[in-house]
Amino acid sequence: MFPDRSPAWSEVFVATVFFVLQGTELIVDVLSGSVTSWPGVIAGFVLMVCGIAVMTSSLGTRTGQWFENSSVVVRAAVLIGVLCLSVSAPLVVGRTPYFHAVRVLLILYFLYVVAFVAWTGEVSGLKPRRTPTD
Repeated sequence: MFPDRSPAWSEVFVATVFFVLQGTELIVDVLSGSVTSWPGVIAGFVLMVCGIAVMTSSLGTRTGQWFENSSVVVRAAVLIGVLCLSVSAPLVVGRTPYFHAVRVLLILYFLYVVAFVAWTGEVSGLKPRRTPTD
């Protein structure tokens, strides 16, 4: 389910930004009962499950290798584009099922990265402190 490497700081940063921008608002909406599209929320969950299935396939592996081998400018452009889309979605489409699906995808991406960090025990070279044993 996870790649054979540690998560990068950029992945942790982007997932955290997505969660702060979209996830906290969805959690408030759910707790206050003002979610306008439960089908959108369910669709976001299903899309994330399908996305994880694709990530573990050969297509996902090739795409990940392309992304890792691309230049910093290309990676930054893709991440900034996704970030801009996630922030502008409420302004463009309003609170439609699409909007809720995107918000759920972003929250689940954040949870995926948290699980990835917990599974590897480190973030791109930053290892937990270990005390020397005698």
